[in-house]
Amino acid sequence: MLIGQIQALLELLWSHRIIQTHFKKKGIGISLSHISRIKNSKLGWMKNDSKPIKNGRQSKLKNSDLQRLEKMASKPDPPTQASMAKAPNVSQQVDKWRKFITIDEAWIYLSNTNAKSKVQYLSRDQNRRDLTPSTTVPHPKGVMVWMGISANGVTKPLFVQPGAKINSEYYIQKILMPFLKDDYCRLYPNGDAVFHQDSAPSHASRVTQKFLTDQQVQFLRPQQ
Repeated sequence: MLIGQIQALLELLWSHRIIQTHFKKKGIGISLSHISRIKNSKLGWMKNDSKPIKNGRQSKLKNSDLQRLEKMASKPDPPTQASMAKAPNVSQQVDKWRKFITIDEAWIYLSNTNAKSKVQYLSRDQNRRDLTPSTTVPHPKGVMVWMGISANGVTKPLFVQPGAKINSEYYIQKILMPFLKDDYCRLYPNGDAVFHQDSAPSHASRVTQKFLTDQQVQFLRPQQ
């Protein structure tokens, strides 16, 4: 069990001294030479002798990650050290995406429609003149709705005024300001969310980006 925990921490590029200090705080004494022997043992640490171990920055783990590793290593049939080493990275990735609020607009139609498409298909040997011109049934009445979704819940629907021109000014006044006032703080009280929107002109404009920056909102820029 102890060997499995040490191997997992070594896989995360923890130094021998940091590993020794970590276990010392838990009341477990372990020598640096013993850690070195575990590293060089044939228990699976050296996966490929032809590939040297790369040195890099030491990973910082949360207490919850350490507890998770200890629980995994204490099982009667513990997972491989590679799986244990990946577990904190997966957890960190999940935590990252939990911060995102993704928004978009969509049309909602108030009745059914049998609208026909203007797109037509023909075989290679078929003459375009033989096709019957298609007709298009006008779209029924509908409304455009703006909403967002996140790991902490969804935003309230915001309805776009019929016939409104959705430019930067309208987007800021009618969409972003109500969103920041009502939903942003409700879903992420600490203000640590990342705002994700598409590259529509009103979203990607400098005016909109400056507004979000002034409001100290983290957001993904169009090039990201």
